[in-house]
Amino acid sequence: MLHLVFIFLALGLGLLQALIGGARLVYALPAYAVLAIAGIAALGAQPATEREGPRISCVLATLLFAAYVCIRAWLSPIDYLARGDFFMALAALLVYFLAASHLTGAKERIAVLGVLVVYAFIHVVVGAVQFRQGDDYMLLPWIFRPPQYYWRASGLFVSPNHAAAMFEMIAMLALGVCAWGRSSAATRLLAAYGALICFVGIAITGSRLAYVTTIFGLIVMTLLSLWIIRKFFPDRFVLLSVSTAMLVVLLVLVGLFFMNRSQQLISNFSEKDRQQGLRPLLQEAAARQRALSPAFGTGSGTTLFFSRQFRSECVQGDPVHAGSDYGEFLAEYGYVGGVLCAVFVAAHVFSGLAGMFLMIREKRRTKRVKQSTELSIVVGALAAAATLLAHGFTDVSLHLPANALLFAFLFGILANPGDQISRRLQPARFSNRWSRFGAPALGIVLLAWCVPRARAEYHSELARIALRDRQYAEARGAAEQALAHGKKNPDLCYYLGEAHHYLGLEDADAETRFLHYSAAADAFARGLALFPQDTRLLLKMGRTLDNLGRFEEAAQFFDRAIRADPNFARVYACYGLHYQMQGLLGRARELYVRAGKLGETEISSVGLREIERLRDRPLRRRLVNDGLSEFITEPEMVKPP
Repeated sequence: MLHLVFIFLALGLGLLQALIGGARLVYALPAYAVLAIAGIAALGAQPATEREGPRISCVLATLLFAAYVCIRAWLSPIDYLARGDFFMALAALLVYFLAASHLTGAKERIAVLGVLVVYAFIHVVVGAVQFRQGDDYMLLPWIFRPPQYYWRASGLFVSPNHAAAMFEMIAMLALGVCAWGRSSAATRLLAAYGALICFVGIAITGSRLAYVTTIFGLIVMTLLSLWIIRKFFPDRFVLLSVSTAMLVVLLVLVGLFFMNRSQQLISNFSEKDRQQGLRPLLQEAAARQRALSPAFGTGSGTTLFFSRQFRSECVQGDPVHAGSDYGEFLAEYGYVGGVLCAVFVAAHVFSGLAGMFLMIREKRRTKRVKQSTELSIVVGALAAAATLLAHGFTDVSLHLPANALLFAFLFGILANPGDQISRRLQPARFSNRWSRFGAPALGIVLLAWCVPRARAEYHSELARIALRDRQYAEARGAAEQALAHGKKNPDLCYYLGEAHHYLGLEDADAETRFLHYSAAADAFARGLALFPQDTRLLLKMGRTLDNLGRFEEAAQFFDRAIRADPNFARVYACYGLHYQMQGLLGRARELYVRAGKLGETEISSVGLREIERLRDRPLRRRLVNDGLSEFITEPEMVKPP
């Protein structure tokens, strides 16, 4: 049955890679379901006496950390925003137990690495098309990349930074097998080829952070290799250490040479500099969020609206994340979560280093060959973990399920370096008689929770795509179907309200238009009951009430939007339009000017031109100056039939 565990694990990880890394819950759920089947299949995969379990300290640290994340997500203020972290934590824990208790043999782990290299190759092929064409090409035609990425390769993912983090992990694992593996020459050659593919992928992502963290990973790999050399070849330590260091320096210089030779990279660094400059501002907003609840955090997913509330005037794009894995995690889970995370990492790093030490001591005692596939995997896992941990200081790659689950697999390896070493540490380890039930239990739980939610998420994605493509009737139908199966998703209310809003704009009949606007207002109100701080819903509610002529009610929602997002230009532009529709041009002009200073031009510039055109007429100029402009401008609204 172990081959079934491997097959379903490979399929699950592959689905995550193909479906934009599981960036949206609808794309993560199918992969989670497949991984759940892998966990259930593990129940009969191996007799309890044939494999040893992971280190006790690692399992306890992992269970405490995962339990805290799940409980904090369950108790978060906005249920739907916390679902992503909740399901990702369960799936990561399942993969961790598969790696630590079931796929513990060197051959099995090498096979998983082989599958990951294949996925990396596909990413590089797609990324090469993106890099060469300089467009937003995606393998899934209904997925659009943000336009600011241009030439930067992201492969099957949406973000180049996420792809770079994935390449880093696979590259270090493959490099460890190539350097210290006892496998056949063909296997080591393929590992070297896989590492080279990943380094090419890192280069074309254009992520300078990835360039730095890759160098850091190579340094960690070098230090671990020098330790091994010193133990096995003390008489040749100086020669081999100098040779190894020179090889690493050569690899770094070659990479820098090709990056600098790329005129496309150099010409586009100005845009990257602008984006890099926003990260400190996002991290500052996360620090203000963290101050609200230092101990336990504000709750999973709350960065979405607190980053809007505390955004700088320079940040006008939607600040979905905090710009740093650690900053966002501390803001949402507090210092308690930070301490548990630190204990989790420390326990596994210690376990990996202890495993390396025992492998080296055993080989020196028996005077066997110096190379070892188990040793190579642990070296690669330590370097890969160090690389991604460094990556998290200025990026949010661990918030992508595809990367988080690979990270969990690495730590599963560190918790149980291999069967041979496990038997020598039996007093410090769980008996596999108990730990082997972790993956099956999680598989059952994950499958039971994922399947009922899949239908609502599927129709929600159909509604989003139809709304984006301006197919408003289809968007309305899909949103209504989704709401029949999932009533706690505020995005569905937004999609439904927007569909009705645009259907009303397109309808020439006043009575039908009024009905559409009323239905839109009802949908937005339902969404705000689920997510009261959502700037989108607040603005759309205000605009819809304006169209219905309910100006006093609309003003309340615009005021709430300003409190929720005080430095967002769009809020002031929409509020200015609210006053312009009533003929209060003086107040509208003030808000348009404020929006313009913050960088909004789509609404405010048109509104200011219209106000200036009215000011050019003598009578209107006098009335506007007297504050009586409401008597000369008819509000554009839909009256009840």
